[in-house]
Amino acid sequence: MNYQEALISVHNNQHLIGTLNEKGFEVSDIIIVPSDQIHRDEFIRLFMMNRDAVKSIQPFINNELEVWGIDTKHLFMANVLFYKVIER
Repeated sequence: MNYQEALISVHNNQHLIGTLNEKGFEVSDIIIVPSDQIHRDEFIRLFMMNRDAVKSIQPFINNELEVWGIDTKHLFMANVLFYKVIER
């Protein structure tokens, strides 16, 4: 999806924050990530450094994107990324 579609998806899925997914992790944020693995790895590196998903996605807004529900607690405390891809 493009950036505008991803922004709409983020907005439409805010109700998921605070819920547990089927694997048992808590969705603590809804973020936009690049679909391409190489760009995604760079995005995650930036996100880990600045903890700002909106700022971190800026270099990639012209790429194909996905929306994820993520557990930031485990990501920032234990460097373990739990996520679920949110469909449009």
